[in-house]
Amino acid sequence: MASAHDGHRVRLKNKYLEHGADAFEKHELLEMLLFYAYPRIDTNELAHRVLDEFGGSFTDLVFSDPEKIADLCNISTNAAILISLVGEINNRIVFEKWSQKVILSNTHVAGEYALSLMNNVQREELYVICLNSTLAVIKAVCAAKGMVDSAMVDVRQVVEIALKYNATSIILVHNHPGGSLKPSFSDIKFTNECLKALSSIKIEVNDHIIVSNGEYFSFSSENILLKRGEKENE
Repeated sequence: MASAHDGHRVRLKNKYLEHGADAFEKHELLEMLLFYAYPRIDTNELAHRVLDEFGGSFTDLVFSDPEKIADLCNISTNAAILISLVGEINNRIVFEKWSQKVILSNTHVAGEYALSLMNNVQREELYVICLNSTLAVIKAVCAAKGMVDSAMVDVRQVVEIALKYNATSIILVHNHPGGSLKPSFSDIKFTNECLKALSSIKIEVNDHIIVSNGEYFSFSSENILLKRGEKENE
């Protein structure tokens, strides 16, 4: 038996096929997505309500935990999983962009790589990007997750990661979710301690990049990395 909403759904699908996503408002795209979780109800009002619960932000919605989406929006687990899959697929697409051999030869490329690494990460994380002699990425290793305070991260862990992957140099990357790009005193101190420890075994620290709100801050570009043999101001 045909649903009373079938005609509306057909019109929306045809509109998408003819004009693409640019012809749609946010709630209409979500409304169409929810067709596949709710085949027999009007999903327009539901789409409005779900978006409103997340302040109208697609990013906050699709990168939230499915259980949180289901509980907060009072929708089915299937619908919540479908929504969260959009975020996960987006992450995989971004990762694929960098899946080939990447040469971090300058600050711009390194910054873009750092942004992709921290793409929509909602909690604080610290990565050690291990590079070979041609500045190609060997491995990006997550060294800490959660409430990352540079003062609490063990420099020895960074050294161990660099040695494990036979890095010639490294780039440190961490994020300030929803915060300032400006490095803290502990960020600077930690970076310089890593530089000193690694330089003693002839491994360079090329940069420390902080990511926040789609932007990045480079220690190297701002000339706040110690040079080899240089002493930190007390």
